[in-house]
Amino acid sequence: MQFHFSGSYNAQGIGFLNDSVGWIGGGVSNYKTVNGGLTWSLENFGTPINRFRFFGDTLGYAAGKYIYKFQSSSTGVGTWGPKQAEPLSVYPNPFSSSLTISKPPMPGASATLWIFDCMGRQVFTRKLSNSMQETIDPHLEKGIYFYHIISSDNRSWSGELIRID
Repeated sequence: MQFHFSGSYNAQGIGFLNDSVGWIGGGVSNYKTVNGGLTWSLENFGTPINRFRFFGDTLGYAAGKYIYKFQSSSTGVGTWGPKQAEPLSVYPNPFSSSLTISKPPMPGASATLWIFDCMGRQVFTRKLSNSMQETIDPHLEKGIYFYHIISSDNRSWSGELIRID
């Protein structure tokens, strides 16, 4: 089996939950397969992952800049995620130029925002201020984007953004 990728890819870690579902990480992107590695799709963790370790088919850990925990439910659907806490709002959505981010108090912690286009390319990054509300203008083209915010105390928020005119 080969990992087909156009361009270069620095694979640092690979792990399989079962015979079909697995992840590969390293370089600047992470990928997931659901068919034993025949095809791979971009899996946005927000940062590169270089180690995967699974304990049965319901629990796993991935490591890179942050530690992620995988847990699956009785339906077999699983999710990765660092500790997620209080809600965070990114609005308006859809937006035309600027976005406002309202985040919970993070005493002593910082947070970084990453925005990815629909092809998984990072198109914007910014270290957020310590204020609870911040307005940014990411200067994006019209389209669909995904954001990922991770705080230094390992809280995480993700979502979709739509840029109009």
